[in-house]
Amino acid sequence: MADRGPLRFIVLAVTGQDVNRCLACECCSVDEQVQARFDLSVSQVLAAARENDPRSLTNQTIWALAEASPGEVCCANRLDLVTVARALCREAERRGLAPRQVSERERFET
Repeated sequence: MADRGPLRFIVLAVTGQDVNRCLACECCSVDEQVQARFDLSVSQVLAAARENDPRSLTNQTIWALAEASPGEVCCANRLDLVTVARALCREAERRGLAPRQVSERERFET
């Protein structure tokens, strides 16, 4: 699917979460098992989403975060990182950028 608009605004419209609130402080608290699956840091993903960079949709970090429970992930600035990641996963699916191993039953509902 073609570009649907700036990712920052898509995430904001769907979740009410503004990725501009990320201060890139690297103080995200993430469970070690979840973080072991990251290929980008959380702040790198959110910076990419702010810049409408496709890397925010083509990384493993969003899929790892999206599968986490809210208690496994915490942002010092109170961004709901799990909800943001799920929105980015859905947008990746809409744009045909989701990894092939994601099945229909693994789609995220918010």
